[in-house]
Amino acid sequence: MISAKRSIVAWMLSTATVASLAIFPFVRAGDEDKSTVTAEDLATGKVIVIGRLGLPLRTMTTIRGTWRYPDQSKGATKEYALRLHVTHVDGKPLGAPVEFGIDEVRVRSRVGLGSTERSASAVDGAELELRAYEIGQFHGAPGAYWRELGSPLVPAASVYSRPFMTELHGIVPPNAPPAK
Repeated sequence: MISAKRSIVAWMLSTATVASLAIFPFVRAGDEDKSTVTAEDLATGKVIVIGRLGLPLRTMTTIRGTWRYPDQSKGATKEYALRLHVTHVDGKPLGAPVEFGIDEVRVRSRVGLGSTERSASAVDGAELELRAYEIGQFHGAPGAYWRELGSPLVPAASVYSRPFMTELHGIVPPNAPPAK
């Protein structure tokens, strides 16, 4: 019985993303109206995390969007990298585009029995349509970790990062035309 419990605990610790999701974003001092979710709730499907596309994470869908640089017309922004502006999910237009940074998009194409990662046609103005799913995880260590480690400086958050990030992982259809 104890070894079974240890196995479960080891599994939970090895899946830090899920375990962190159960603790960090839902419970904070002063946020009594927040719900708590356990890692087991996520693992068993008792609760479902909805991604930025409005679908449960890990749901295959067809997305369409356009690569764009951030709009600098109203002044310089802190981000200069290309962003994928997803405008359609399963052929339906979104109310507003959902943006994914170039480092948040992983695209593969089928090659024989395997697959190889390839460029997501990341060129300003290039259109992209692919079968994809959104996945999420936590990035970075909490400030308390660095303080307990004795680090004199706690790393500042990147302009690209939020504590919980989602990414698109997709497959370019084999008959897809080259990006425009």
